[in-house]
Amino acid sequence: GLRRSEAARLEWRDLNFDTGVLTVRAENAKAKRGREIALSGDMLALLATWRAQTSCSPYVFPASTRTALLGHIVRAWDEIRKHAKLGGLRLHDLRHSVATRLLAGGADSATVKKVLGHASLTTTEIYLHSDMDRQRAAVARLAEAHPVNVVQFDKRRKKTR
Repeated sequence: GLRRSEAARLEWRDLNFDTGVLTVRAENAKAKRGREIALSGDMLALLATWRAQTSCSPYVFPASTRTALLGHIVRAWDEIRKHAKLGGLRLHDLRHSVATRLLAGGADSATVKKVLGHASLTTTEIYLHSDMDRQRAAVARLAEAHPVNVVQFDKRRKKTR
């Protein structure tokens, strides 16, 4: 869910493997407001493996010089897309996927807003794609939690029975 610029500037010091938290420093954030993002165990394991391969650089995603900031992440993404046959999927599209999957997993809009680093909920709503199946499931959960009492209405007497 990081912005491309945030990922490119991410340093190993921004990752706390003990607490499972990634820190986006204010100077690297679009709105110049830092934030913390919880990471899953799988993501931490993946990053630990990656770190062993890039240990000579302070950056999580170093350039080919192994010490410089990755400035050409788009070129790298194009190679990944071609290899994985992802068509025209843009790196930014992954932010939308993260938002949608967080929402589908039960996260509320405010949590998605924090993860993505948006200043307003209005911006986050652009990223939240909900399909009819998710809407039906949400309505079904609501009905289970709060059943509706059906009352019959007698049209002739205008009273309920």
